[in-house]
Amino acid sequence: MIEIHSCAKLNLGLEVTGRRNDGYHLLKTIFQTIDLFDTLQITEHTEKTLDVEGDDPRIDWGSTNTLQKVWNLFCKRVAPQCGFSIQVIKRIPPGSGLAGGSSNAAVFLLFLNQYLQAGLSDLELNQMARLVGADVPFFMIGGTALGEGVGEIITPLDDLTNDSYLLCFPAIAVSTGLVFSKYSLTKRPDTSKINFFLNTNDFSILINELENTTFSLFPELGEIKKKMVAGGCKNVLMSGSGSTLFAPVPAGIDPKIATQLPPFQIVRTIGRNEYQEKVMGCSQAERHRSLEPRFGGSNPPTPESSHETR
Repeated sequence: MIEIHSCAKLNLGLEVTGRRNDGYHLLKTIFQTIDLFDTLQITEHTEKTLDVEGDDPRIDWGSTNTLQKVWNLFCKRVAPQCGFSIQVIKRIPPGSGLAGGSSNAAVFLLFLNQYLQAGLSDLELNQMARLVGADVPFFMIGGTALGEGVGEIITPLDDLTNDSYLLCFPAIAVSTGLVFSKYSLTKRPDTSKINFFLNTNDFSILINELENTTFSLFPELGEIKKKMVAGGCKNVLMSGSGSTLFAPVPAGIDPKIATQLPPFQIVRTIGRNEYQEKVMGCSQAERHRSLEPRFGGSNPPTPESSHETR
């Protein structure tokens, strides 16, 4: 059995820049991986199938799960000579704006390519990741990155130092589709706050343009943000389309805030190198040895006749 970690992300800022003809909204966002993670316990078996179970009953672990989507796409490119059972230990709440499902998908795709010695290129892997979900390509690299398009166009940025954030987890699962269906696209300001941040590293300028829409659908989230600010938190933002609210850990936080907020946790940011080690559960030097396929290099998977992407 092999364990790999699947980290959550924060959107340190998010702007809605337009809308495509197919109805999907265009975004500009700053992605950041943090040390809150799910654990995937993966066991190889002889049947060429994928069996997924998890400890969170709110999640569909069947055919619509992102892990199953990855497996189906991977098997169209490569014919594995084995299958896997996955037990997911969830720590990233669903519907929280932390992209747990996308993260699960990305690390499993990376695992399959390496464990099965499939030899798919970074380009092929990223094309597959985009078919699973808009946030999945970011989790192929982790760290700090600029996300554009619908979130799938990723530009790595210099990693942040080990910053700490207070995350607040309201007991609300927010549907991303619902939020975007209610979002009203307005005329863009001339200057992007994220562009300003990229030139100055001034986090105080960043906003999440989905907040007003999400707060109108779930007013309690707006009230929680007010309590965080009153308790001493600054630069409080919502991650993604919600529901998680976060802020840099304040130096002088009001101790009473713990009694006024939903469950919260202090996390730290994870840079790209540490992320690459954490998701595979070992260091770069150990990775090849720990993921040596049980069926041996003499019996590699059989490539399909075409690796053309769709």
